[in-house]
Amino acid sequence: MRTALCSLLATLVIAFAAGCASGSARSARHIIIPAGAHGPETSWTPSEEDIGLLEKKLAHLFTTPSAIITGLANGVPPYPLSEYNIRYTGTGPAESRYIFGEAMHKSLPEAETLLSNDRFKLPDKGGPRYFSVMHKPSEGRIVAVRFNSP
Repeated sequence: MRTALCSLLATLVIAFAAGCASGSARSARHIIIPAGAHGPETSWTPSEEDIGLLEKKLAHLFTTPSAIITGLANGVPPYPLSEYNIRYTGTGPAESRYIFGEAMHKSLPEAETLLSNDRFKLPDKGGPRYFSVMHKPSEGRIVAVRFNSP
């Protein structure tokens, strides 16, 4: 019985370590702005599942050069997705919904404000420290990722 328990625990530790090593597609932290928070601009509320699927695709884009990414040299950001705080909202009517995200590198002092104040405006410049993303869930694709060029 003790050997079986040790084997089970060893299997769980290996599975956990493999999951961590594979690189999580999650952002450092995120919030979802609910529908109606900004009037018609936030017309629906994305689910955690919607955000999980988006972040999985986004994390992959951050490791692969893509024409979808603009505002950076070579099109590849220097930071992994896990180093950003991201604020998401749902926009558009039912037939043409988008998820819009705004991100800030977690090392910046304002990064906590991004998550606590849904009206915080990102700076116009900042290179790889700030980006926005637009995702069309009905098509399962990221439409654009724009970094704030220096």
